[in-house]
Amino acid sequence: MTGTKSIRWFFIVLFFLIGLILTLLGGLLIYLGGSPYYTVVGVATIAVAIFIKRCSHKAHQTYAIILIITLIWSLFEAELHFLALLPRLAMWLGLGLWFLAPWYKYSLIGEAKSLDDTKQTHKLWIAGPSAAIIIVLVLAFFQGYTQNSTGTVRSFDTADTETDWRHYGNTSGGTRFAQLTDINVDTVTGLKEAWRYRTGVEDDFKATPLNVNGMLYICAALNVIIAIDDATGKEVWRHEPGIEAPAAHQYARTCRGVGYHEAVEGYSGQCAKRIISTTVGASIIAVDALTGEKCEAFGDSGVVDLRRGLGAHQPNEYYVTSAPLIAGDNIIVGGQVLDSQDLGLPSGVVRAFNAVTGEFAWAWDLGNPGVHTEPAENETYTLGTPNVWSLMSYDADLNLIYAPTGNASPDYFGGARRDFDDEWSSSIVAINADTGEPKWKFQTVHHDIWDYDVASQPVLVDVTKNGEMVPSLAVATKTGDIF
Repeated sequence: MTGTKSIRWFFIVLFFLIGLILTLLGGLLIYLGGSPYYTVVGVATIAVAIFIKRCSHKAHQTYAIILIITLIWSLFEAELHFLALLPRLAMWLGLGLWFLAPWYKYSLIGEAKSLDDTKQTHKLWIAGPSAAIIIVLVLAFFQGYTQNSTGTVRSFDTADTETDWRHYGNTSGGTRFAQLTDINVDTVTGLKEAWRYRTGVEDDFKATPLNVNGMLYICAALNVIIAIDDATGKEVWRHEPGIEAPAAHQYARTCRGVGYHEAVEGYSGQCAKRIISTTVGASIIAVDALTGEKCEAFGDSGVVDLRRGLGAHQPNEYYVTSAPLIAGDNIIVGGQVLDSQDLGLPSGVVRAFNAVTGEFAWAWDLGNPGVHTEPAENETYTLGTPNVWSLMSYDADLNLIYAPTGNASPDYFGGARRDFDDEWSSSIVAINADTGEPKWKFQTVHHDIWDYDVASQPVLVDVTKNGEMVPSLAVATKTGDIF
């Protein structure tokens, strides 16, 4: 019986600690205006621990009540959405197995009781609510999703560009503010799902859609580009470039977003409106925004090769996962350079290409100051420099691009750093959008050996200081600081 007592005491402590955490943090949540569920269940869980210690049948009875309350609360919070129900219910279902195990029956036997006196009704108390939870989870799992279903949607005026979302962050400055008035504090509680769309592409979906021309433009894994009617959820077109993943790790398949460009008035060529995708195959693809067909006059039959000028390297050592920046008539791209302990990896060069022709415009090769052309034949951009793998921003009024930089390899060791590596790593760099010449930089971490890349898009803000409006940037960092 010593082993049984040890197991019983383990669960007494476990239930007490869970209950204490839920009660304290739940109390804080109530103070902040949140749900009382966690505090109520936390107190009940502490009571379960006390009843187990007293060898009382009230332990499993109280736990059954917790299961029922949790099921009701979960359905209220998540309805029949499996992935939302699972984290709310799975832990309680798992802990409930203790009450169905033989050890719990023996724990009900006090010093003065015999095994014959112990009733088996505790199993019914736990099995009933547990069965209900399992049934709900099974129903949620198999309910499926309706693709391209209909529903009530907001009115949409395609002529009103203020309702468009033309850049990853809505504006080229990453402000992420939508000038929509239909959704407000009075109407938000009445929002209902209008439609749901499934890409049908394996792997994670991580893209932020654009919304132009009455369509949502998204990219799925391996840069499959899709246009969806924003009113009905029906697929309008799909472009599959047939790209192979450069490596086994998951983020090497990722596409986080696309760019959008419209040619100037009077342009008569193909793709007056186009979607630009930078790819995990290290290329830029341009397709017609209305049809999904390749823009044949862009680059080499719709494709620009980004491996040009990088020297010999493995495919997994350089590729692009972030959305390109459209700055006027230029496409600005950085690239993901492999995190590793190696030297001599591809350059972290930032480049600009004409959005209509795909022609090279300029390069910022931080190891080659003042030189903004492509390398001569048999030469390369400076190898192994800090790269810009995340999202850049653009201020049209100042004609500046803001690039968040990472670190040069090797990771976690600074002994092989060159002076220019340390100078430009983990920084926000302002670059002239016409020439590629850096104007200023702000470094968030000096001699960074901890991979504190600036991973967030710099956001344009206006700050009033001494009565004067100052154009500024706000940048969130991995260190938890906002500069």
